[in-house]
Amino acid sequence: MPLNDASLGRGAEEDLEHFRDPFAVLAALRTITRAGSAVFIYTTNADSLSHRIFADDWERYCDWTHHGIDRVSVRTLREAFAPPHWELVRLTTDTFWAGDAGPLVATVRDWFAADARFRRLIAERDLGDFLLCVAVRRQVADELGAW
Repeated sequence: MPLNDASLGRGAEEDLEHFRDPFAVLAALRTITRAGSAVFIYTTNADSLSHRIFADDWERYCDWTHHGIDRVSVRTLREAFAPPHWELVRLTTDTFWAGDAGPLVATVRDWFAADARFRRLIAERDLGDFLLCVAVRRQVADELGAW
């Protein structure tokens, strides 16, 4: 299945967590992409600070379509896009996203908004609520004849 530039754009944005098995979807990418194809994923981070703080009250659980919400993280995407088939170009997290009006949520949200050091900590420790993954498909020797 050949892909065009439009299909590689923002198509996966915030959708990966909706699949029951997001890694089956990622594995399928290997079969439908050619060497040099780029994959862009912007999705929720199961290892985010807000998930750790709020546990079962994590705001991401409010959407009943989030079937794979606990599975996608920096660690799991690093494993899914490992060599030799992929080159991981970028894998970062950002944002403390919580819309709840509770006092604890509001305090942490305000802290994130006001303190650059806190935002840097979130980014450096991969604790943001959203993660951006950019990976490029590599040519693997055993696949040379397949194309």
